[in-house]
Order: sequence, then C-alpha cells, then structure tokens
Amino acid sequence: MHLTIREEERLQIWTLAEMGRRRLAKGVKLNYPEAAALICDEIMERACEGCIPMLVDMMDYGATILKTHHVMDGVPEMMKILQVEAVFEDGTKLVTVMNPIREAEGEKLPWAPPPIPRSVVPDESFDVGDTLPPGYIEFGEGDIEINAGRETIELVLTNTGDRPIQIGAHYHLVEANKAMAFDREAAFGFRLDIPSGTALRFEPGQSRKCQLTRFAGAQVSMGMNDMTNGSMRSEETRKLTMKKLREHGYCFEGERASNKPRADAANATPAKP
Repeated sequence: MHLTIREEERLQIWTLAEMGRRRLAKGVKLNYPEAAALICDEIMERACEGCIPMLVDMMDYGATILKTHHVMDGVPEMMKILQVEAVFEDGTKLVTVMNPIREAEGEKLPWAPPPIPRSVVPDESFDVGDTLPPGYIEFGEGDIEINAGRETIELVLTNTGDRPIQIGAHYHLVEANKAMAFDREAAFGFRLDIPSGTALRFEPGQSRKCQLTRFAGAQVSMGMNDMTNGSMRSEETRKLTMKKLREHGYCFEGERASNKPRADAANATPAKP
C-alpha cells in the first residue's frame, strides 16, 4: 500500500481523534492536540459523507463539536482559530472555525457528536456532467510534428561491438558508445530525431540510416561521456571533442571496435627488457 503525505496525515488525525473520543467516553478531558484532531476529524468526515454540503454550515458545525468542559484548562484560549482542508462533493475547501471550543449553554453534558445542521441544496448544484476516468487525455485534431523546422541530417550508424547498444533521444550522439561507428564529425551538436523518452536499439553488427536533429536551446552539452562539456556552437569545443574521442578509442566511420587500438596504448613506450 502506497500512501501520499496527505493520506498519512489524515490517518494521524483520525488516530488522535479516536483516542480523544475514547478518553471523553471515560470522562477524561482532552489536551490541545486531541481536541484539535477531534474537531478536524468530525469536519472532514461530515464533508466526506456529504451531509453538510455548504461551507458556511460546516464552519458553524465546527464550533459545536467540543465545549470548554470537555478539554483541559487553557485549551480554549490556545485555540483561537482552527483551519482544515476538507473534501466536499464539489471539491476541496478550507474550513475556518473561529473560537471552536465554547462554553456550553445550559447543563454540562458528557460528550456526544453534535446534531448535524440541515440545509437544502438543489441536486443540480453538484452536477458536473459526464465524469472522466483519472488520467484521461482528450487529444485535439490533427498530428503533432516533432522538431518542426529544425535542421536535420541523415547518417548511417553501425554497431561494431558484440552486444546490443541503445541510444536515447536526447543523448549527444557524438559521445555515443565507443563501438558505434559513424561520422562523428558530422554528428557534433546533433541527437536522434525521435520522440522524447524513446531510444533506438542496435543489435551487434546492425547498421541503420538514422535521421538526426540539431539540439535547440542553449546548445550546451555537459556530462554524458565527458567528451564535450561545453558549447556545441563552439568550433574550438568541436575540435577538442574530436581529439578526445580519438584519444579514448571511439570508432569513427568505417572503423571497428575489435581492431581499434587506444591512442594511449599505441603511443606507449615499450618496456625495457
């Protein structure tokens, strides 16, 4: 069971309110938290039941739940105002009760739930028309063209490795897996032209002609494989990125991962015998 913070707080209010009811049944006076929880719980339950549909009636009702002889000394003076959000039939409303704990008129009786005020509200007041399931989306007419008007190019991408490779929609393509062979020079500043949140999967040895689209916005690439880390509009950044890619053994067009030596290994000085 997964509860939201609001639902957890509702359970806390109910628990403390129920403790208050049991103590009142034994003649024990309530402290401040118990009194506040009991009043809030009664208001929220009446709103849920729909028996007090009008906010103004609920505010009046909130001042009849507890009397001064039901609580410890000093509690009424501490509770000058009480506010709680309750879910009515027509939505969530903030119920504000001023001086909710007042002197009893006449005999000081043991606690019991107060009578519910009667108010007549026409049924059409709550008519909201046909209800829709949670999460329903109503789509407009026509199709949505993603990346409309954006610069695009086509490149052939090949997986030269021995395991599947998946590339996400917003990954700076030039920094994609080392085993992917393609024109990385041309791919600088581009990403796959596919819907956000999706990806393309390349099986070992598989080649695909893919459409790419240029990044929009500030066009700054940070993180990923730590090859760019700068503006994709900068020619200096592009040159530095290509240099780092070759130094770290990334495949370019026509190359294969299996026979592509690392630059640092190729340039290493042989050990002396």
